[in-house]
Amino acid sequence: MVRRRSQRRAPAIEAKAAVVLIDTHVWVWWIGGLSRLPEKYRDALRRLHEPPLLSVISLWEVSLLAQAARIDLAPDPRRWMARATRAELVRLVQIDGAIAAQLLELPRTLPRDPADRIIAATARTLQVPVLTVDRQLLASGAVRRWDV
Repeated sequence: MVRRRSQRRAPAIEAKAAVVLIDTHVWVWWIGGLSRLPEKYRDALRRLHEPPLLSVISLWEVSLLAQAARIDLAPDPRRWMARATRAELVRLVQIDGAIAAQLLELPRTLPRDPADRIIAATARTLQVPVLTVDRQLLASGAVRRWDV
């Protein structure tokens, strides 16, 4: 079947190349150099051959947290976001039809938090583990934990 240019899919990230998907809080702690991220995770992230994957939903989640004054993206949130999403740090994963469809397959044990659900659906679609310390996400059985 020949697709028109407007119907062609964007190139997908190869699951084989995608070592790990990082959760929002891991990304913020890692980029910020915060000690809340366990040392073994910081070391593991440094040893990766390719940058970890990051769902674009994490950008939305961080924006909401900053707006609610739960995190500080000082001095300039736009500059922080641009720096934190540089290609040498993370590979952004867009939400596509396959990820959206995977949302329908998530276990009921997964909390209703939209960001966690999209992160779980992304990990399942790409068949990659997640680096997270979110106990609810891990307890749900919806994702595989990245064992470092």
